[in-house]
Amino acid sequence: MFNFNFTLSEADYYEFNKHHSLSNLSAQKFILIVRIILFITLGVGIISQFIAGYEGGRLSPALFLSIIGILLSIFFKPFVLLLIKWQIREIKKQGKLPFDTNVHLQFDEEIYIESSETAEIKRNYTSIEKIVQGHEAIYLYVGAIQATLIPFSAFDNEGHKNDFLAFINSKIS
Repeated sequence: MFNFNFTLSEADYYEFNKHHSLSNLSAQKFILIVRIILFITLGVGIISQFIAGYEGGRLSPALFLSIIGILLSIFFKPFVLLLIKWQIREIKKQGKLPFDTNVHLQFDEEIYIESSETAEIKRNYTSIEKIVQGHEAIYLYVGAIQATLIPFSAFDNEGHKNDFLAFINSKIS
């Protein structure tokens, strides 16, 4: 039915982690909660500053925490992305990234097979929990944080990608 041969890179792995960390519903809820907490902290800091009165010449702890809260709120997403890059670098230092670079995917009527230099995994379509189309790839989630990545570059054209999406969606419906 569908066969793909492609090479995954650190950039593909980074994009998956970026998409997963910033785009899924639980991540968005977490970011919203952090921002609400920071906003409340900011409000409490400003209110307590006015109640306690300002003593010239020193920065009050409430004002200091408010400034930290604002900076964290502004730079939260870049901070998360920096952590992802750091984590990938640390994993790479340990010797091997958690993905194989040369991948062959074969999608048949009943199963799909993911082959690489180190393993061959056969899965039923029922193992796919959700299908997500990111900015640069399609992610077939087979667990909470595990997915089969298919970069858009693996498709011949937009029509081929749409045909694949229609096929894979029909298999998990």
